[in-house]
Amino acid sequence: MADKLEMLQKCQKLYGKRGSEPYGRWITKKRTINAACYVVDVLSGMDFVEFESVLYFRCDDSRMGYFIKVYGSQLEEAILSTDRFVQRLDKFLLDTCVYIEGNNIYRDYFDFFMLLEKQYISNQYGRGAQVFSAYISLLMQQTSYFCMDKPDMQITGVGGDGSLVFGKQLFPYSDAALYELEKKLKPGMGTKTLSNRNIREAYRMYGYDVSSLEQAALFENTVRLHENNVYFMAPFISGRTASLVLEKPFCGGAQNLPRQWKKTEVYMERLLDRNYMLPRTGVTAVYRNAGSINKIIFFETIRFNEVVLLFKVITGEEEYSGFYWTKSQIFFAGCGDADFKDGKWQIENFILENYMVLTCDYVIDRKRNFALKQTDEESFGREFYYPSQPLVCYCYKKNDGNGKSRNYKYVKEEYSEELRTRSGYVRRLPDGQHASEEAVQAAKAFGLSLPEGRTFVRSHDYHVYVKTTQKREGI
Repeated sequence: MADKLEMLQKCQKLYGKRGSEPYGRWITKKRTINAACYVVDVLSGMDFVEFESVLYFRCDDSRMGYFIKVYGSQLEEAILSTDRFVQRLDKFLLDTCVYIEGNNIYRDYFDFFMLLEKQYISNQYGRGAQVFSAYISLLMQQTSYFCMDKPDMQITGVGGDGSLVFGKQLFPYSDAALYELEKKLKPGMGTKTLSNRNIREAYRMYGYDVSSLEQAALFENTVRLHENNVYFMAPFISGRTASLVLEKPFCGGAQNLPRQWKKTEVYMERLLDRNYMLPRTGVTAVYRNAGSINKIIFFETIRFNEVVLLFKVITGEEEYSGFYWTKSQIFFAGCGDADFKDGKWQIENFILENYMVLTCDYVIDRKRNFALKQTDEESFGREFYYPSQPLVCYCYKKNDGNGKSRNYKYVKEEYSEELRTRSGYVRRLPDGQHASEEAVQAAKAFGLSLPEGRTFVRSHDYHVYVKTTQKREGI
């Protein structure tokens, strides 16, 4: 640990000095040095042949070639030329940011981020864990460059027009106190030179009540959990799924979760052959007797020809979100390892149980007193239930015909799926952006010459879920 801290101190002293650049630019550079040192540490001592075999993973999407090449070369440099990597990473991320912005390929970038997430989750406890941990850290730091001139903001998603969606950080400048404390560290002394007063004063400058190294560690863990959760969900967030954006942090403590009805593997297998899909506006589940869980918001989206379940768990004071790739059976929840036990996330069991209830025909064939009991929220106070039986009310939003959105009880049997086709079309770009080469070539194939400030969106199939009955149940 001491060696890591000394390396970080040395690199910050060499490359982290503030010149004439704005505060946002400087603090981004400081964070990049931290990320660079982390990447170097994670990859140190790794066999280069094994590293290369994992680094350039197979990807059939031609759009991803650029990203694999440029970011892969950076990770190679982290192993082969450590000092050069740390020194030049800020310039690389800045140049890449300019390229992505100039070519308006935010959607492609976040699709690449999405693919990396799958690789990271699949490999985080096995071969390649180091490589994909470094890869993800590099991409997270790249994402922060998109809001470099907005240091108190963060990227929460990508809009339907391909532009970035920004949201306020819950913990703005949370690391700035560390840079104040950095000035008080002495070579070879580690954190021994820091008093509780030093720590309290440094954090108070930025509005945080932290008075000891122990409190600082807990605070930084909460910040890291929250920010990682936001980063991991950003590729999936659009205007339609904006309600999944986190408004409160999860602090990383043990959760009070509902009982387990069936094993997670049972739900995973059943969900490979679903009978229904969720309404486009999503489904909100409200609970009673489900441990600390008050509400879960569910959405479905389609990515790389696979249905992905998105969710946000809401307790009294905390929130976290995640996703489940139905075919790949890859699960992520932003609660970290708080409920990781015997190789499984405990929350995964409850999320997939609800998803099965919402999308599958199933039979309550065992433990009837444990099975989820569906009812109306207004009946929670008088509905009978067993001690280990959660009550749930599922509802969805729908326009009431008067221009207002109302909640209706969701009954899956009342919906059917339809496949529709949207023709290719020319779309206006935000000021200062221009079409990618792929869009230009796609337009040419249709005999179209794109004017400045326009791009071409290819024709594509999409799914809609429509109500098959006129019966409405307002709640």
